[in-house]
Amino acid sequence: MKIVIIGAGISGLTAARQLDQERGLTIFEANDYLGGHTRSGSGRTGYGVPGLLAMAQRAEFPKAMHVSPFMPMDLRYGWHSTPPGLHLAVHLDVFKGPSRLLDTTLSLRRQPLDARSMSSVLLRFPLMTLKVIAAIHWEALRLLLKRIPLSPHPPNSGKPTEN
Repeated sequence: MKIVIIGAGISGLTAARQLDQERGLTIFEANDYLGGHTRSGSGRTGYGVPGLLAMAQRAEFPKAMHVSPFMPMDLRYGWHSTPPGLHLAVHLDVFKGPSRLLDTTLSLRRQPLDARSMSSVLLRFPLMTLKVIAAIHWEALRLLLKRIPLSPHPPNSGKPTEN
């Protein structure tokens, strides 16, 4: 069976990683970078991690997107991942100068991407999106109550952003 995935955004890349590549997998992407809306190419608002699907990765790069008002823009990210297989570990460090502000690891186990496994996820976690949004806002409130300083959004450069 030949499989075609349209788009190399995070969903397309996830599907490609989950599907058995011996089936003749092809990915079509309109842009010259991976990551879709996360803009993981070499553009000014994204992060490039070359060869993401094939091997263990180690990369370090400056912060380029303002996401959290609690994290300033003068940060540096350190990324390390294991080679994809039955298990995948992704480790992220966040540095400000010589100080490490965050040290986190995501450990994943490969699962089949089929109707049964997707239905199981929906049944086990029916309100996951709402839970995540609520948890983000709860943690933000806790940080505000601790009087953690806010980092303002950087001014727009006036240049149009590529999509």
